[in-house]
Amino acid sequence: MRALVLSGGGAKGAFEAGVVLELAKAGRDYDLVVGVSTGALSALVLGQDSNFLTAAKRLWAHYEAIKGPKDIYKSRSLWGKLRGGLYSLKPLRKKIVAEVARDGFSRTTRVGVVNLETGEFKLVGPMDICFVDYVLASCSFPPYFPPVKIWGRPYMDGGLRNIAPVQAAIDAGATTIDLVLASPSNLDSWKPSGWTWDIAGRAVSIAVNEVYRGDLANGHPVDVQKFEPLPDEYREMWGGEFIGTLEFDPTKIQSAMIYGQAVAQKLLSP
Repeated sequence: MRALVLSGGGAKGAFEAGVVLELAKAGRDYDLVVGVSTGALSALVLGQDSNFLTAAKRLWAHYEAIKGPKDIYKSRSLWGKLRGGLYSLKPLRKKIVAEVARDGFSRTTRVGVVNLETGEFKLVGPMDICFVDYVLASCSFPPYFPPVKIWGRPYMDGGLRNIAPVQAAIDAGATTIDLVLASPSNLDSWKPSGWTWDIAGRAVSIAVNEVYRGDLANGHPVDVQKFEPLPDEYREMWGGEFIGTLEFDPTKIQSAMIYGQAVAQKLLSP
């Protein structure tokens, strides 16, 4: 069984869209698509069309259509900020509802979420009741977004436990895996600005990277091909920093997608 595993990373998912388009052009298709966070959104799109190239082009179009942060999230009231998260994902939920209602699923599709009460990571699919809410929960990363209540329990981003769910794909029967990491597996250097939120963002990046290391540290008994962004390579290509987690800027999204294509082309070339 061939699986496509898609990591979290917010707006960095644009890189995934570029990689996936090249994988599709190369003739690859998948029996299983597994994603967490922004990878869950990609899995939702890629799991449907019977022609994988059509699905990959649809994912590209989704990112290309983003005109700014308001297409994904909006600010909450002061009380809302104190009660769970800085931003609301209502705009994103509308997109998820439309995508789930669009067509049936041609591939086994799974998204990862974490139950905040128990700390348990689990995979859910389109046959699960409240699948829309589970996908939204997979995108809800603290402290930016609030938990999503499902059957009275709070769920959040599967990346809190498993940001690159390779083992989950293996447990589901995968024997060959294409792993697409939206964020670099190694931290880039950083210069502190002194701003509290900037420091908090760096702390989140370090925490996410630690989860990455745990997910990728152990050898896996299957064939895994990894595609990931390299900050130095990106700077050389574009002359700037790689797209940020909440940087839903059309220009940065476009450059991240094109860079994803370049990375995939290099790794897929004979």
